[in-house]
Amino acid sequence: MNIDFQEILKELEFRVPKGIINLNEEQQVTTLVEILRENGVPDANEFAQRARVIFGYVSEANKKKASTKKIGTKFPAFSKDGEKLVYFKTKASLDTALKQGSHITPKQKEDNDKKKSVSKTDKKQEPKQLGGIELVGGAEKRKSRKQQKPTSFDDRIDSKVSQNLQKTYNTDPQFSQAGDEYPTHKDRLKLLESKKVPKIKNVNVTEDDVYKALGIKKGECKFPSKYVSVMALALTHAKGKYTITDLTDAAGAGTLDSTLGELMVLIGSTIEDEKSRANFYNYLRDNVAKGGNQSPITRDWIDAAEESCKAFNKKLGRKCGGGYSVQGNFWDIEKEAAGAGIKNYKRDKGKSTDINTLVNCTSKDGKTTQIWQQPSLKKSKDVNAMNATTSRVFSVTLNRYGSKAEKKLYEDSGDEIDTYKGLDKKMIVKVKSADGSVKDMTVENRVRELNATMKNLERKYADKIPKSANPEYAAKIQKQLHDKLLNDVDANKELNKFFTNWQSMKNNEKMELAQKISKKYLSQKGDAYGEQLKNMFDRMSEYEMNTPEKFNEVLDYMELPPKEKSKLMVASMNAVSLTNEGKETVCGDYKKKLLKNSHGHSEAVLKYLIEDDENKNALLENISKTFPLKELMEGKEWAILGEKGGGINLDTDTITKCLGTAKYEDVVEKLQIVPYGDKKEPTLVYSADNGKRNIPISKINCRPDGIMYGTGWKLEMDIHDGFAACCKSHDV
Repeated sequence: MNIDFQEILKELEFRVPKGIINLNEEQQVTTLVEILRENGVPDANEFAQRARVIFGYVSEANKKKASTKKIGTKFPAFSKDGEKLVYFKTKASLDTALKQGSHITPKQKEDNDKKKSVSKTDKKQEPKQLGGIELVGGAEKRKSRKQQKPTSFDDRIDSKVSQNLQKTYNTDPQFSQAGDEYPTHKDRLKLLESKKVPKIKNVNVTEDDVYKALGIKKGECKFPSKYVSVMALALTHAKGKYTITDLTDAAGAGTLDSTLGELMVLIGSTIEDEKSRANFYNYLRDNVAKGGNQSPITRDWIDAAEESCKAFNKKLGRKCGGGYSVQGNFWDIEKEAAGAGIKNYKRDKGKSTDINTLVNCTSKDGKTTQIWQQPSLKKSKDVNAMNATTSRVFSVTLNRYGSKAEKKLYEDSGDEIDTYKGLDKKMIVKVKSADGSVKDMTVENRVRELNATMKNLERKYADKIPKSANPEYAAKIQKQLHDKLLNDVDANKELNKFFTNWQSMKNNEKMELAQKISKKYLSQKGDAYGEQLKNMFDRMSEYEMNTPEKFNEVLDYMELPPKEKSKLMVASMNAVSLTNEGKETVCGDYKKKLLKNSHGHSEAVLKYLIEDDENKNALLENISKTFPLKELMEGKEWAILGEKGGGINLDTDTITKCLGTAKYEDVVEKLQIVPYGDKKEPTLVYSADNGKRNIPISKINCRPDGIMYGTGWKLEMDIHDGFAACCKSHDV
């Protein structure tokens, strides 16, 4: 391989103290090894040791050469600028030169050099601020984050590229939207106009206004400067008819408001002064309010972004004991990572990464290293680790048995579906095919296509799931029970008798019964459905229903969607049970069977997901985009909850201190589902000290989505308040 030793020596000169190379010093040899490795030099240590030996020979030879020159010469002097050494033949000629001021003595040169060295040191320390503490002649003095240049770099970072990050992000057209093949701010305005996106009245925000709010000038962004344009466009155009890709050429997955929330943290966390940062967020709040909250930038995301920035700085302050300075932030986009100097973003990015930051991080011993951190962002502690149905068992099973390519295709399809949420189904989107061609599709058709892709992948491993945990099997059993009930002659007699008696009931009795069925047995909130049910029972009671066929006809007359029709049938069944309390009824027997199927499926799903360690791991991997517990514990990732009161960091420090263990494998092994708290809610807990100490991780809710009538079952996991509070107590 070709090695550019001139460049390597320049880099070494940059990193060593005072820019003076001396490979007789052990630390400089270590630094040279690091540089050689960064440049892909094999056997870097051997190269460095050879260089050290050569440097020693050259140094010794220079010393001998210098001393040989002085032999027999009694009158040395330096030129006035101290650059050239000369020898006078007589003392008289030396004295004349010194008197005229054309030369100086070696002692005078030594004194001058010392003065220059002190002056240089003072200039380097001019900010006199390091790591949040004031510096006076090397002592700590005043809070700030001003940093000297890093002496080492995270080995995933190309130092030559990262040191030009700010220039790249402000001048390269792909990051600054400065023209060429990349649309400018004016081009974006025309695009939104062509899509008939309404402008927000009373709000007139330009790029210059956003720069002013940030407290910086053009060319000073520590992030891709095109995002200044994104902020201006989002503040001035009403939500509803556009996506994030209409505002910028590349973007992360998610809804428009959440992606803008990420951008607000990405931008705001580059503002080191807390007061200036508060001014920026207040500027956003003022304009959103002025526009009547029509902007896709929302007040709750602004608040969460500001709190997230506080947590961001708290985390870095803890990690960098001697201080830190944010050098640049970028989104979860490969080309932005390359522009910042990340060598292999695809390989090294985190699972749940939302934004990235390069930070000059100084340790307590004064060594500054440029590090790469990848926080994920959540609006608050009330975040779902999972908000799904029990169909999630299919994707968990795919995570356990599927190939890397299958899992990536499944994940990418889900991410793309997320970007279409809230959009008009008939809206046309550009879709890139595997062969590179681009086709137009409606959002509706594209989502249908992506869902089919995901469904096919799930079906491939469905036979690995026990029948009782398979939601399709549970739905099939429920449908069979519904059909039997509707065609059961004895059940029909009970139903017909109830509706005959209904006609003679008083209005208040009818309403009381309907509300009880609605709230207690159908889990409906409020009074609306109870009132609707009472009216439907009134209509049904007008018909003759003395055979199963006639009862089915009456249900059809109600002209209800399939799920609502099943709901009305189950309500009728519950009405028979309630009005015959204490008696055995055919309808009551069907109710028991439906409940057993429904609750049995919920229990089987939890058992399938948690009792097997491999399934537990697959479940945790499945939810890793929202709650990457393994990566958080191992320090590979870092999550910020934008909670009021300065946010909460979920990272290796806070989690391991909270749980009392640093080993993820120990946590997985001791994860259990137990009734927890006053309400005895099913909770995923880390059971420590032989079960004596249960630390709640996540609330689990596995329930029918419409008990006895719905076609699905909910599976929800929320980060537990107790876990968030525990981590916050260690987030100092």
